[in-house]
Amino acid sequence: MVRHILRTLLAALAASLVVGCGGGAERATLYRAEKLLYEARKAEEQQRLGTTEPDSTALMNLRAIFLKVGKSAPGPHAVTAAGEAGEVARATIRTVGVAAASGARLALAARRADLALEAAERLQTEAASDTVTARQAAFMAVAAYQGLRRYEDAISQMKRILVTYPPLPAPPTSEDPVLGIPGAIVSLRRNLGDEEGAGRELRSALEYFTGLLDRPMAPELEAQVRARILRASLELNQTDRALQEANTLERLVGETPELRHLLAEIAFAKGKLKATVERDPSEGIGILDRVSTDFPTSPLAPRSLLEAASILEQRGQTANARERYEAILRRFPNSQEVAPLALYRLGMVQEKMGDWVVAKSTLEMVPLRYPRSSAAAEAPMAVIHHYMNEGRKTAAQLYFAKAITTYRQLIVRDSSGQVAPLFRVKMFQIFAAAGDSTGVYSITEEMLRNDSRHPYTAQILVQAARASIGYGNSQRAAAYLRRFLRDYPKSPVAGQVKRELQNLGG
Repeated sequence: MVRHILRTLLAALAASLVVGCGGGAERATLYRAEKLLYEARKAEEQQRLGTTEPDSTALMNLRAIFLKVGKSAPGPHAVTAAGEAGEVARATIRTVGVAAASGARLALAARRADLALEAAERLQTEAASDTVTARQAAFMAVAAYQGLRRYEDAISQMKRILVTYPPLPAPPTSEDPVLGIPGAIVSLRRNLGDEEGAGRELRSALEYFTGLLDRPMAPELEAQVRARILRASLELNQTDRALQEANTLERLVGETPELRHLLAEIAFAKGKLKATVERDPSEGIGILDRVSTDFPTSPLAPRSLLEAASILEQRGQTANARERYEAILRRFPNSQEVAPLALYRLGMVQEKMGDWVVAKSTLEMVPLRYPRSSAAAEAPMAVIHHYMNEGRKTAAQLYFAKAITTYRQLIVRDSSGQVAPLFRVKMFQIFAAAGDSTGVYSITEEMLRNDSRHPYTAQILVQAARASIGYGNSQRAAAYLRRFLRDYPKSPVAGQVKRELQNLGG
């Protein structure tokens, strides 16, 4: 999930402490802050080693310990001062920043994103001209906005980061978190059900990375940027551009042995290009298969098998596709980005091969094994669609209740609330298909309470309004349309909604 990605980016920004050697009271303040940070980290480590997961109270208690660091070193900090004074000031504010980031992380885990946002805004003020800490605060704000479900604010903040903080060189096996921001924006759009917006952001990402090449940079950073360009080009089906970047990246890796870890990226790209462009995909499929064995620890290992399976499935080679889906689940069952989709597609392939009993069992396994995935939302609907396609309307209707129960259980398990809106959308679709007006109204109100201003809620408001007209309740329909116009005034369909409301006399 995007939240996980952003948590990773936030953790990566926790800068190593700079030990200063300034004078007097400033040195004492730095020492005190460092000591308190050490004690806070030790307290968290001891809590994590316990036999039970810390609850929200325990998390907030740990947060309070981290907050002592900032209280021990109130600003302003003269980071622009010359000599030892500036060194000590920078070390102090960065120590405070690391503690604040840990406190924000704990607040998010305790579902108090409001406190995380407060901490981020306060740190941005205190950071003054220390870019490292200011950047850290900006990432904290992104995570907090997401926790508050203020998704557009999160995207705006990420775009500010891209404008304000150019990516910095990093060790070859890691990269500056700024480089992950464009991909995080694309993923967030997709998680919000906005595929058109995701495509737009993906094109913007390609433009951003291409623009970075206009400035001089170290070979390691250039390689990382080109790897991002390669990924975006592949996703946008710009095959010529992708092949050009793959060849350029291969040359860079050949000149810089420290970049050999990018060989997986190059092989994946060339395998995908060959498998999709050439009439016979065999050679490309073979390359993708080898990525999974030659680079087993790379995130591209399971992705390469998924790509090969998808291409084979599209070409009707279901048995070969099934082999690779099964290989993903056997070798990479913990790949949260790939394994849920592999299990779902395995069920769909089994259905195509005529083994519905096994396929149904596989599909019902998806929500159990991967409860926080979009595949978990699609699996129950796939069972219903199977029955409907076979003309077994009664069997489909009988399955409605089981699907609703599954989605209810998934919502309870989704502690972050990130996937719950999608589960509620599926419930709405089932209630609408069943002609259950009570269910339609109930889930619409639930979305308004829990997923306010979410793009999925916008869709549901319009659909619920139209369903209400069919149920003979024009008053409720008008209320839903008015709520839509209030919450989504800039929506592309706002004009159409106004006309529908006028037709209702509203």
